[in-house]
Amino acid sequence: VFDVISVERFDAIILISESFKKDEEQTALAKRAHKAGIPVVAVDKRIEHCINLRYGYQKAFREVMQHMVEYHGYRTINFMGGARGNLYSDERLQMYQEVLEEHGIPFEEDRVFDGGFWEAPTREAMDQMLSSGKPMPRAIVCANDAMALAVIEYLQEHGYRVPEDVAISGFDGI
Repeated sequence: VFDVISVERFDAIILISESFKKDEEQTALAKRAHKAGIPVVAVDKRIEHCINLRYGYQKAFREVMQHMVEYHGYRTINFMGGARGNLYSDERLQMYQEVLEEHGIPFEEDRVFDGGFWEAPTREAMDQMLSSGKPMPRAIVCANDAMALAVIEYLQEHGYRVPEDVAISGFDGI
């Protein structure tokens, strides 16, 4: 459908970049619009020939981590990321690592799990977490809210009280 859009009919185009399944589609659309002299605004992903806008996710996620460490005093915090290689998940993992380091808390790779941003893979990651043999963390910081909700439900099904036993943080605004 993007191939048949007549970009010349628009004054400008706004791409909500995460709505596209394939980057090639929006890149091709942006390129055609650029050739036609039509401005394109890409929201949340860097695309050549566009005005690129990105939200301040890194700063906001850093603040979530700082709140867990500084306000609540948690020192054992697991990270439930989306997927390695995903920009949003990788940025949030980086903030997790930086905040731990800034507070003298050792980073432990085996406290990092990938929940794929959705419920089913998060539940599988929680199975791995519980069977790892490591003591339960005092908190689990999740890279999005869908995973946080899945973690809460999973923990409650396994007899944990949230937040009394394990505090959970989501991210993204659900």
